[in-house]
Amino acid sequence: MAGTQLSEFRTQLVSELGNRAGEAEANLTRWFNEAYLWLCAYVRPFELEKTGTFILAQGARTINIPTAVKIGGVAITDFFSVYDVRNDTVGKRLVPVSARAIDALEFPNELVTTPQQRPEQYCRYGLDVIFDQTSDASYNHTFRYNARPSKLINATDPVVTGSEYDEVLLNSALWRAKCRLEYPKESTDRILEMNSRILGSLRRQKTEEGDDVEMGLVPIME
Repeated sequence: MAGTQLSEFRTQLVSELGNRAGEAEANLTRWFNEAYLWLCAYVRPFELEKTGTFILAQGARTINIPTAVKIGGVAITDFFSVYDVRNDTVGKRLVPVSARAIDALEFPNELVTTPQQRPEQYCRYGLDVIFDQTSDASYNHTFRYNARPSKLINATDPVVTGSEYDEVLLNSALWRAKCRLEYPKESTDRILEMNSRILGSLRRQKTEEGDDVEMGLVPIME
């Protein structure tokens, strides 16, 4: 089901801004897209959840997401954040860890070559997935991820989030507009403060266990 269209949000923003709407007109779409991208990173609407596959070859320890992960044989181009990685060959979910945890792994100095084992942990760094072990065999994997939402450009472009988030989106975009107009030198700090408040509310409303979803990936400005 299509969500609220961009034109409807713009109409509401103009109404809320009153006599400042003229100054903000040229930037309303950009500010709204900032709010939309930020919200999607944390709400994780099911319309943006996708599942791809990749093969970790024997002797490999890293894959490049845009190159290796495919859906129907086609490489993905809309990666945003990792949700879950599962080794389908052995039927086991991999454990997400930080890059520092991967870097902290040590191997005995007397070993001439790095030992090969079945990877059990992974981290995403940049657009790569790094595993805790050099793979001892070829393994098929399922890669669940959150896609980056398409930028809203045309008046009829709809958001993918449900109507229950319309007010959050509107308030977030409105706050961005007011900060840019009234506090240009302090706008980033004020927007970050409001983001934290909204995020705290969203986390209380939406809690899920057992997922690997990455948080805090969205910049204030694209």
